[in-house]
Amino acid sequence: MNQLKYNERIYRIKNKQEAWEGLTWVLPLLNINPMKALKALGMYFDAECIYMPDDRIHGISDAMDIIEEKYIKSASDKNAYIFSLTSREFEILIAILYEALGYKVNLTKATRDGGKDIIAEINENERKEKVFVECKLYKTCELKKETVRALGYTMLSEEATRAVIFTSGYATKALKEMDTRIQIFDMEEMILLLNANLGERWYADFERLKSNFMKEMS
Repeated sequence: MNQLKYNERIYRIKNKQEAWEGLTWVLPLLNINPMKALKALGMYFDAECIYMPDDRIHGISDAMDIIEEKYIKSASDKNAYIFSLTSREFEILIAILYEALGYKVNLTKATRDGGKDIIAEINENERKEKVFVECKLYKTCELKKETVRALGYTMLSEEATRAVIFTSGYATKALKEMDTRIQIFDMEEMILLLNANLGERWYADFERLKSNFMKEMS
């Protein structure tokens, strides 16, 4: 441990504080954006691990594993909730996800959208993207290659950077690899993204999120 870190620990102990600062500051993030909580812990760990005793290293590692399992990988009844949505509500849910990811989003009209339900854009100094997003709410159907081809054509003709399809149905491995410019998320992958970026209880908060989103769009 270098002298600065050593002095910091001694100062805390003399003031009747724990030698290491607590990590409870991540707790408010867990129900809002657990991925940010996980990243924050990861950055803290990377910066401090060489000074940590073994028990603290193991404790933080265990905490990160628990966050990932409980708040990001959990599915429970979320599949059924997604199936309960209308097609438009499903599109709104994915649009809210892209807003949480930092994109400016535009919902296309419910018909004649040319194979894109959402246009998600970022225009920053080091990051410029125009992403076409298509949302397919299937209960039993398999995603068809014609859908992927049509979106690819729209992406090229309207000069989008890339395209994404979210489907509650089944997508084969071959279909996911059919066009490298088009990323396909199935139900399991979609729920991971929602949990990570909207919080583990996004489904319980959807009506409020939807109301706020529609006000922004009006």
